[in-house]
Amino acid sequence: MNYGFLKRLISFLAVIGIILTFYYFMDLKEEEKNSYPSETGQKVLLKVERSGGECSYGGCYSEIFIYQDGTYLYKEKTQQELKGSFSKEEIKKLEELISAEDFKKIKSKKFTGQCPVEYDGSELIYTFYQSNGENERIASCEFEVDKNSPLFKHIGELLSKINLQLSLRM
Repeated sequence: MNYGFLKRLISFLAVIGIILTFYYFMDLKEEEKNSYPSETGQKVLLKVERSGGECSYGGCYSEIFIYQDGTYLYKEKTQQELKGSFSKEEIKKLEELISAEDFKKIKSKKFTGQCPVEYDGSELIYTFYQSNGENERIASCEFEVDKNSPLFKHIGELLSKINLQLSLRM
């Protein structure tokens, strides 16, 4: 039996496996750029994840998707969902604020405090889907988020409306 040949064959197959795995994950990253279309086929403008704290079902986790057509989808770990919509003006303002935001500036200010998840609070992770195909991910425990900036103030207003709808359902 030629063991030298088998060793080369195994090495060759391992390299092919690594290359294929790399391309597989590159394709996934491309799909993630906007992989949450709405029921009407609209693309996501903003995804907000809230994690941390204790809920009745265990660790809290929820996602909010805000779409270009103004619709939104709230999803919770318990499979609870809420669908609704914002006005065209609110979405246009969100699009304009996302386009105008300097994400490099936000990312230059690292979060230095104690993350709220360490004491039963929540972390917010914002993923902005821009028209140029780029995504920006801002996690409140990684970067200092200025809640009074025009963008995050507007997002806070939109999230408050969703929270109001959730409270009315209970």
